[in-house]
Amino acid sequence: MSKMTADSEESAVQIILTPKSYQRWLKQQRIRCSKLYGKQANVLKNNVRYTYPAVVAADYMPPLGAEQAPLNPAQLRKLRLKSEEDRNGREQKLVDNEPRFFSTLWDSISVESQEIIRVRPEFPAADLEQDPNLLFLIIRATHLIEMAGGPEMVVYERIKKQMEIMAFHQGGKETLGEFKVDYMERRATLTAAGVAAPRSAEDALWFLLKLDQSRHGDMINKMTNDALRGTAWPATIDAAYLQASTWRVQEPRRNFDTGPAVYVIADQMTKGKKKVPAWKKTTSPSSPETRKCFACEKTGHLAKDCPDLARHKATANLALATTDARPYAPYDDDDDDDSDDGYGY
Repeated sequence: MSKMTADSEESAVQIILTPKSYQRWLKQQRIRCSKLYGKQANVLKNNVRYTYPAVVAADYMPPLGAEQAPLNPAQLRKLRLKSEEDRNGREQKLVDNEPRFFSTLWDSISVESQEIIRVRPEFPAADLEQDPNLLFLIIRATHLIEMAGGPEMVVYERIKKQMEIMAFHQGGKETLGEFKVDYMERRATLTAAGVAAPRSAEDALWFLLKLDQSRHGDMINKMTNDALRGTAWPATIDAAYLQASTWRVQEPRRNFDTGPAVYVIADQMTKGKKKVPAWKKTTSPSSPETRKCFACEKTGHLAKDCPDLARHKATANLALATTDARPYAPYDDDDDDDSDDGYGY
């Protein structure tokens, strides 16, 4: 096997491939190989060898001005041949990169996975030609499509994956972009397992209905009402994502908030810990309490944490029980007798 050069490759981390770890490996290799090999790594996305498009007239025809004379056939032929030569040169670079690309994929999988691949009848040809495209298809077949256990196990895994995607929804703290990537990867796994991919418009509806309803429920209801009036649903996942990513909702008001309504992107309203008003927040140990205790009138703590709270309560209760109200003079029968105060008759 050819080896990667240290100055052109990143260090590879070998992964023991299983149907579960395959998607994680594939995601890593897509990012890594795209940086190293550009469009040649598209085979990791669409399972098809990348080739440069054939030369068409638009590739070599110069823009003609209003007063410029059209080119004669000989000039056009010369431009076409030059464009085809450039295209063939770029195609040759793809061929020259294939051994390095092959080694990048081969060195990223574990020895156990390599031994599984070696016994495949297609592998000798892939190894001889150092063909990364054929190698990837073998990796995909041995570690994703052809699962161990025979035909019954393949059917079991396919049904299991269908049930998983049925129950799968956007998480409360998952952003819209993260959810889209996760959804697309699960769809790709399901298609690779033998489940026919839905139509583009149907796939977009699946995507929308799996969004977090606390953030996008109102948007789904509006789109439903619009559809009843004749407005079409998004035709692709990208169109559905664009609409969801720009959907705005009113930010919840706080108590006694009489200001104007504030609208924010729904995707930013991720579920998490509720915000606690400043007046409810307790002071942290690093910042000592500066307010005065209502019970002992000392600073450093509040009444609920007062160490002398019980004693102060007892003192307060005793004071209430022994408070002497203003006394009244006792009633005396002799007060009805005549007196010398000048009011007697």
